[in-house]
Amino acid sequence: MGPSDRNQHVAIIGTGSIGRRIGMVWASRSGSVKLYDPDASQAGQAFEWIKKTLPGLSKRSKSMPGAAEVAVSLEDAVRNAWMVVECIPEDQKLKTGILGNVSRLSDPQTIIATNSSSYKSRILVSDVNAEDQKRVLNTHYFLPPEIPVVELMTCGRTNPQIIKDLIPWFREVGFDPIILRGESTGFLGNRVWAAIKREVMTILAEDLGSPADIDKIFKHCFQAQLGPCESMDIVGLDVVCDIEDHYIQERNLPRDGVDFIRQNYIERGHLGEKTARGLFDHYTSNGVDARFQRSLKEQLIGAWELIEYVSTSNSDPSQKHYPMGNQLQGMLIYSSNGSMSVHLQLQGQTPFESADPLTGSERELAEAARRCVAYSGSFLVKEESQRSSILHEIINCSFPNWQGTMQRRFASINNNGNETVLTLMPDEEEERIPKTHSRDGTIHLRWRKLSDS
Repeated sequence: MGPSDRNQHVAIIGTGSIGRRIGMVWASRSGSVKLYDPDASQAGQAFEWIKKTLPGLSKRSKSMPGAAEVAVSLEDAVRNAWMVVECIPEDQKLKTGILGNVSRLSDPQTIIATNSSSYKSRILVSDVNAEDQKRVLNTHYFLPPEIPVVELMTCGRTNPQIIKDLIPWFREVGFDPIILRGESTGFLGNRVWAAIKREVMTILAEDLGSPADIDKIFKHCFQAQLGPCESMDIVGLDVVCDIEDHYIQERNLPRDGVDFIRQNYIERGHLGEKTARGLFDHYTSNGVDARFQRSLKEQLIGAWELIEYVSTSNSDPSQKHYPMGNQLQGMLIYSSNGSMSVHLQLQGQTPFESADPLTGSERELAEAARRCVAYSGSFLVKEESQRSSILHEIINCSFPNWQGTMQRRFASINNNGNETVLTLMPDEEEERIPKTHSRDGTIHLRWRKLSDS
């Protein structure tokens, strides 16, 4: 039983921000997933999110996307599942009840996994009979697919063969599994992360620095893509505080920081990305303290894949022209040290007769050059209230006329919660932009942000 058994599926119980992401990854490589949530509207939202996001993830993993559907009941979700993953809120009573119900409703061979980050799974299986406890374990995910690590821990009675069998199954869908050597309140990553977030919340409570200040220092010091405040917003501040409550109770820790976050954010409905506002504002800058804004340069860092390179008619916006053809693919990379590179390639050329790219015929080489534009160099960002722009200082280029030039791209970034899109518009007043590319219209290059994984 496992991902190779295509007639069976993974059941996701609880479809919040982490549950839906786990479901998407298991469905990304021809897998099948069933989603169940006591809140039917949340399950529906999770399904729509997976439907929109799954094709891009499968494309990046070069695999065929699988299928996801919403289950009408808990029994419908777990019936014939090869694995059930419980992702409901971090509440011991709720988790104990749901795991007991899953054990009674599922097939005797179905693996039952909790995603609890702060409870030992042995204290969550009191409603599961002794025999069924052998198929229960904790498989704790972080933020898939961006963070593909998953930690596995026994409930104290877990059949060791189940953990052994899960390792290749996790790797098959792109996870990097790590097995804990014993039982713990919190996993390896959780315990390190708990110390970091506890100190961050204390700093905020003492008003020693803003979320942006904390994240900036953290990224520089530890060369991290995400700061702790950004990470807490992604997880959800309510979830972060619920987890912290358990650590406080078990280890008699101070609670000033978590109380500050509850009073100043959670009670105001500012839970993080899922409410568009938490420690940072995520989707609008209107009326928000500038401390909460990520700079354009910070948002640019990473890799982007081309969505389209199009010229839209000024007289009739419905009329579109594709200067390099509508089968164009490309990648744009901005690095934190100020370097950049871009490669655009029109698909469909017949392969060279020779296996050596340097010995192609004049016709083959000319056709390859016509289908490709690539350059690299450095970049500068100019953030202005009316219109921000990026300056590309071109050092190397497949088109020699652009070498040594500086070109402006007007830039805007839109994050709709499902994907981040960068729109670049060349400054067409520059003489270097070919008029045949724009005709009577405006050029747009739209790029989709790739995950760090």
